[in-house]
Amino acid sequence: MHGAAGGPGEFSLYVLALSWAPEFCAAHGDKGECSPLSDFASTHLTIHGLWPNYDDSQSASMGCEYPQYCDDTAGCAVRNPPDSCNPSASSIPAIMSKYGPGYVSDHDFLANHEWPKHGVCSGLGEADYFASAVTALTGRGDSGTPAALASAIGGAISPAALKGAFHVASSILLSCDAQCTSPRLASASRTMVREADRRGGVPENATTSASDNGCVTRQCATIHVRTLAQASGGPPADQRPVALARTLARARL
Repeated sequence: MHGAAGGPGEFSLYVLALSWAPEFCAAHGDKGECSPLSDFASTHLTIHGLWPNYDDSQSASMGCEYPQYCDDTAGCAVRNPPDSCNPSASSIPAIMSKYGPGYVSDHDFLANHEWPKHGVCSGLGEADYFASAVTALTGRGDSGTPAALASAIGGAISPAALKGAFHVASSILLSCDAQCTSPRLASASRTMVREADRRGGVPENATTSASDNGCVTRQCATIHVRTLAQASGGPPADQRPVALARTLARARL
């Protein structure tokens, strides 16, 4: 079981899920963030979501990997949720148009999904939650996309090289397509512990996951980082966000 309802703030770490937009847009060209795809999103990882996650001890006791739809928001887990489930558009920082374009296009469809499913579980207010996602991406003073990944666009990179590019290889997760015949980078994520004095690694419930860490569990040799044109010419990668997880001190998100 992947997720279940829990109490806001009752979790151990965050997963910052990042998207490789060219792969996503090859299958969703009608989305506002893809029409057209910005120069930044064509060459950088962008924000998919900031997800509260359980450590292995919590996961065992809860019977799931992460909390979702906390604080009586279970009614939002439907195809067309009521407007009361949606966050205020004013809570989304303007800079999201660059770092998370899916949050400010198509009627904020990504924000409307991420807030009730994951954001409420953070225990943060709407504005703080979305700002925290941006801070998690840019907090190191860069765009969150390592040079090695940028250099591999249009080509391929080994899982080991990509993990090493984030300088925390032991806590990186990479997900590839189910057959592992032509693995493609679709997105990435990194985990952050909540307390500055806690330095735990990525939980086993994530590292052993065929969906979150499939490039590794399936022993894929390379990950193809496709351009939009390349991705549009072939079948899309698995649309579950690829996990590239990094353990960091929380630094007051």
